[in-house]
Amino acid sequence: MKLPIIKFVPGRGLVIADLYNHVVKDTSVFEEVSGIHTIKLSDGNARNLLITGDTQINIEVNPDGEEYQHFLLLLTQDSVGNHIVTLNAPIQWLQEIPNINTDPDAESILAFFTLDKGASFLTTYVEVANE
Repeated sequence: MKLPIIKFVPGRGLVIADLYNHVVKDTSVFEEVSGIHTIKLSDGNARNLLITGDTQINIEVNPDGEEYQHFLLLLTQDSVGNHIVTLNAPIQWLQEIPNINTDPDAESILAFFTLDKGASFLTTYVEVANE
């Protein structure tokens, strides 16, 4: 299995390329979300979410997928910010549990990995520095 190259391009989002740098997934299209939002891994493994209100994110694994599944989530607060994001999934954080940045236009990246078809997720968080 060849691992993809994942790039974060400010203002564009996550770009996933193969080893030859051919773009295989460009998440430059933001989904505007607030309230309850469900991410289905059967629809792909990278999402750009523009947070426009307090949001609860549910994760639905691909039941036909492998034991190991992963996905990346780019969260961008809208220009107002201060929107709380909660994750409704069995998560084990690989570092201290983060407070997702709620500053206006703040960007955060979450990486999720499951080795048991979604019974639990190992998750890590990166806050993107805005220049």
